[in-house]
Amino acid sequence: MPERVPKPNQKIVDRLIAKVSKEKGYAVCGYWRKCGGVCRKAPRKGRKRCCTPGHGGRAKLGAENPNFKHGRDCKVGPRRLIAKMEKSRSDPQLLSLRGEISFYDVQLWEMIGNLDEFGTVQTFREMSRLRKLALVAKARPNKEAFAGYVDRIFALIDSGSTEFERLMEISRVTELKKSLVESERKAIVDMRAIITAEEQTALLAETLEIFYRNVTDIKILGQIEAEFEAKLVESSRLD
Repeated sequence: MPERVPKPNQKIVDRLIAKVSKEKGYAVCGYWRKCGGVCRKAPRKGRKRCCTPGHGGRAKLGAENPNFKHGRDCKVGPRRLIAKMEKSRSDPQLLSLRGEISFYDVQLWEMIGNLDEFGTVQTFREMSRLRKLALVAKARPNKEAFAGYVDRIFALIDSGSTEFERLMEISRVTELKKSLVESERKAIVDMRAIITAEEQTALLAETLEIFYRNVTDIKILGQIEAEFEAKLVESSRLD
C-alpha cells in the first residue's frame, strides 16, 4: 500500500489549485489526494468539490449536515444576506465611528439652535417685565390685566421647564459624543500600532513570496514556511 503524502500548508495547496485550474481551463475540485497532488475533476454544480466519495461534493447542505454551524459561522443562508455580510466584512470603515459622531454633532447643533431661538435669558427677561406689569395692575387695581400677566408668567415657567429638558438632552447627547470620540481615538491608535507591526513583517512576507514563485518542491516550501513562522513567533515574543 503506497504511503500517504502529507498535506502541505493551505497556501501551497491554493497555489497548486490555481495552477491546475489554469491548465485545465476550469475550476477544479482541489481536494488533496492521499497519493499527493490535488483532485483535477470539475466540482459539482453549486459546490466547491467533486462527487468523488470523501471529497465533499456529496455532503448535505444546511441543517441537514451533522457539522452544520449556525450563527456568525454559518456559510449557508439567503444569498442576499450572505452577500451583504461579505460586503460588510470587507468594508474598511466597518469599525469606524465617524458616521455616528457626525450624527450626534449635527443633533447637538440643531438642539443648540433651538436654545438660541427660545433662550433662557430671554425667558427670564420676559418674566421680569411681566412681573412689573402685574404689580402695576395689582396696585391700580386691574384684576383682569393682573390675571392675564400671571397666566403669561405661568406659561413662561412651563416653557422654562421644557428648556431645562432640552438642556438635559444636550448634556446626554454630549456625553454620547464624547464616548464615541474616545472610542474612535483608541481605534485610531490601535490601527497605527497594527500598521507598524505589518511594516515589521513586510520584508519577510515579500521574501516568502519570492520563494513561492521560484521554488516548486512542496517539501522545501513547507520547511521554508515553517522556519519563517517560527521567526515571526519569536519576533512577536520579543515585542
